[in-house]
Amino acid sequence: AERYLERALELSPDQADWHALRGLNWLDLARPIEAEASFRAAIDRVGSHPTARNGLAWVQYVRGDATEAMTLFREHDDARRAFAETDPYRTYARRQIERISDHVEKVIWGDRFERDELRGGWIVDESAGPTHRMFENAVHIEGDFRGQGRARVWRARNAADFVSFEAHVTVLAGTTARVGVFLSKERPARGGGLVPEIQTEVTASRHREGALQTRFAQRGADDAPYVDVPILDWPVGETRIVRIERVGSSSDTRVRIVVDGIPVAEQAVPNMGQTTDDLRMGVFAEGEPGRSVRLRVEQVDQVFRQR
Repeated sequence: AERYLERALELSPDQADWHALRGLNWLDLARPIEAEASFRAAIDRVGSHPTARNGLAWVQYVRGDATEAMTLFREHDDARRAFAETDPYRTYARRQIERISDHVEKVIWGDRFERDELRGGWIVDESAGPTHRMFENAVHIEGDFRGQGRARVWRARNAADFVSFEAHVTVLAGTTARVGVFLSKERPARGGGLVPEIQTEVTASRHREGALQTRFAQRGADDAPYVDVPILDWPVGETRIVRIERVGSSSDTRVRIVVDGIPVAEQAVPNMGQTTDDLRMGVFAEGEPGRSVRLRVEQVDQVFRQR
C-alpha cells in the first residue's frame, strides 16, 4: 500500500486524499512522525480535510497525549457544526472521544510475586486445609483437604470499578481437587460460620480429571452446572492464562471468560454491575477429605477504573 501511495503521489502530488491515506498507513505502522507529516500535507491542500484532521488526533494519542487527542476530536466536531448531527465525520469524532475517555479511566495493577511474603491486599483462606507459601516468584497453594471446602487467595475491588482479573495458573502433579480462577460477590457467613454466602459467582476451573469448565452461579441456584469447554483442556504442568472480564454497560452487564486469549464463555450477570459492593477475585482449590492440591500462580493483572 505504501509503494502504491508513493507512486500515486508522484503522479498527483497535490491530491489531498492520497496524503491522508498515506497518513493512515503510517499510523498502522506506529510511525506518528511520518503520519503527522502526511496529514498536515493533506490539510495544507484542503484545510478542512476530515480524514486528516481525525488522523492528527490519533497521532497525539499514539504519542501518549490522550487529552490533546480528545481536544482535537472536539475541535473537529465543532468545525463541522454546519453539517448534520449524523455527519459521519462528526459521529466518528464523538465516538472516539467516548472511547478514549473510557480507556484513560482504566488502571492496571499487576503482581509478579517477587518477594517472600504475600502482601498488597491479598487475603488468604486456608480453613479447608491447604496452605500457601511463596517461592520462585510465585504463590503456591499446597496440601490435603481436612474437610469439604475451598482454599483461596483473593483480592477485593469495588464492583462499579471492576474491569478484569487475569491470572497465570499452573496445576502441578499430585492435584486431585478442582482448581480455578473466580470472581464473586459474597456476604459473610451466617451464624458466625466460616463459609461465606455466595450472591454471584463466575469461575473457570480445571476438573480433577483435566477438563476445563466454566460456571455462572447465582444465589438460590447453587446447583448451577459446570460446563465443559470442548476446545480446551487443562493438562497437569501446563500454565493457563485465565481472564474474567466485565463487558457491556451497568444496566446490561455481561461477564466473559477468556482462556489463553480465547473467549470460552459469556453470560449476563445483571446484579454484578448494579452494586457498589466489593467483588472478590482470585484463585481457588476446592475439594473434600482425601483430595490434594498443588498449584502455582506466577502472575496476576487486575484492571479497574480510577474515576
